[in-house]
Amino acid sequence: MAGVWVTCLVARTAVWQSPEPAPTLASSGVYTAEQAARGKDAYALYCSSCHNLGSQSGEPFAKKWNGVRVSELMFVLTDAMPKDDPGLLTPTERVDVIAYLLKLNDLAAGEKPLPEDPALLKNIVIDLVK
Repeated sequence: MAGVWVTCLVARTAVWQSPEPAPTLASSGVYTAEQAARGKDAYALYCSSCHNLGSQSGEPFAKKWNGVRVSELMFVLTDAMPKDDPGLLTPTERVDVIAYLLKLNDLAAGEKPLPEDPALLKNIVIDLVK
C-alpha cells in the first residue's frame, strides 16, 4: 500500500512541476494572409487616425514588442484601444489587426489563423530579430 501512495505522490509532483511548453515564435507563421488582409481594413478604420504605419513597423514596433507575448498586445487592444472607445473592436478584429501588424513587420503568414483566445496567445512570442 505504501508503494501505491509513493507512486501517486511522485506522479502528482511530476504534473505540478512539468515545465511550460516552449513558446511558439511569431515568425513561424501564426496568422493567415486572410486575417492580415482583414486586419489592414480594421486598422484603417479604427487605428490609423492615431497610429501611422511608421510607428507600428520597423524599429519603433520592435523596440516595444520584440520578445513580448502576443497576449500582451491583445491586452492593449482590448483594454486601451481605440483610445476614444476602448473595447470597441471585436475579438476577431483584434486578432486581425495583430495579424496585420505581424505582416507589416515582415513576419510571414502561415496556414492556421491566430487564435482569439488570450490563453493561447500567451504561448506566442513576437520575434523581430533580423
